Amino acid sequence: FQRPASIAVKTRSQTVYVCDTKLHSVKAFDYSGKLLFTIGKGERSEEDDGFNVPSSVAVGKDGKLYVSEFKETSEQNPFDSAAGR
Repeated sequence: FQRPASIAVKTRSQTVYVCDTKLHSVKAFDYSGKLLFTIGKGERSEEDDGFNVPSSVAVGKDGKLYVSEFKETSEQNPFDSAAGR
């Protein structure tokens, strides 16, 4: 990590999500620390598959991963964490 800002835990799938603002990504790990997948390109992006300074992550009651980005306006993007995106 370069600038981890937030973590979220999905207990049902035993997944830990870490939001890194400097790498513009969210990484998912299992409870043993194994990297499962990364969301984001590692650099600022306005595209649907990237982030522009992600600032926090949360897992909703619906099981989706929500990522809040810091840019001109605040935005939350839901991801299907089961699919890895």
